[in-house]
Amino acid sequence: MLHKITKILSVTPYSLICQFNTQEIRKIDLTQWVNEFKNLNNNWTSKLADPNFFKTVRVADYGTLVWQDDIDLDPEVLYRMSSPAMAPAGTS
Repeated sequence: MLHKITKILSVTPYSLICQFNTQEIRKIDLTQWVNEFKNLNNNWTSKLADPNFFKTVRVADYGTLVWQDDIDLDPEVLYRMSSPAMAPAGTS
């Protein structure tokens, strides 16, 4: 089964809790990745290092995270990077 993100439940700087098409709720922590690559100053990784920009994330029609329609990440990679999580209070 190909994993796709269906919903973002919570966003904090560099970390998200998402629901996948398997109905699993998983935490995707990009903190280490953002910190490792933000100094490359290659435009998109530098943008993601800005917490305000990071919060602009949305789910694309094709099931992954996107920022401003020009930054997206492979949902299979995100699934492998993620860990099981509980849905935040007040979400369904």
